[in-house]
Amino acid sequence: MIRALSLHIKQAFLNKISLTLLFSWLILVSIYHYFYILKYLGGVPDELLATAYKWIGFRDDEMDVYLLLMPVLAALPFSTSYNSDKADKFKSFVSKEVPFFPYVCTKYIVTFLSGGLLYILPFVFSLLFCKLTIQDGIPTPALSIIKDNGMFASLYFSSPITYISLYIGINFLFAGLMAVLGLSASIWSRKDYMAILCPFAITSLPYVVLNIVFPTIGGAPIHLYDPKQPLQGMSPYILIMQCTVFFGISLFMYMKGVQKDRKKYMRRLQKRIRCKKSIQKSVSM
Repeated sequence: MIRALSLHIKQAFLNKISLTLLFSWLILVSIYHYFYILKYLGGVPDELLATAYKWIGFRDDEMDVYLLLMPVLAALPFSTSYNSDKADKFKSFVSKEVPFFPYVCTKYIVTFLSGGLLYILPFVFSLLFCKLTIQDGIPTPALSIIKDNGMFASLYFSSPITYISLYIGINFLFAGLMAVLGLSASIWSRKDYMAILCPFAITSLPYVVLNIVFPTIGGAPIHLYDPKQPLQGMSPYILIMQCTVFFGISLFMYMKGVQKDRKKYMRRLQKRIRCKKSIQKSVSM
């Protein structure tokens, strides 16, 4: 299991897409922090130039686009990796004699972790920069970005840093689920583009329908993981229910999809083991 986990972690976090996202987010958040925060130090009252107002997750237009693109960004690093492994006849793992069960378990886990971690990097970088350069701040209802009856609003007014940390965790959870949904869809359909199309449709269609038909009613995923909480009446129970449904769908599709390749994987692994044993016998003779 440890060997399979190590191989998957290297694949997930050291590939070109993951490294590009890592350095891109660091550069972009640094630029944002300089032009929207550091340039105003000393020229704006300290109570306004605070983490409670200036954290990047509270931006409007830019972050709205970023939140809508969550399924795409979460799926890009590793959600098509199973199909890539299959096309390569699972050589990286068969050569290391990794059994099938550890392979599929660690594939699912690392896909979840890579999708979640790489997506929340801008939020984490921004929070870190804010903590190093400006005060936390004490939000007031008059200047508040969050409605006083929004989900976890009381936590925002009492401890904005805890509120921000909570929403970083919620975004990590949703991004990880979008990544494994993409993984499962790509395996199920045998098409790489489904790794992006499936989670994007799951998050976008409810958002479009609810905005057109019931604009005051929330329930689309973005309404739950948006730190600004644009709609009233969101409930943690809806959040838990949606995450449970996404997890159940992705796990079911994943298990059904990988079963088709179990025999093929095991045959290659057994062939590898037999070859290794025969070589060892010939060497010992």
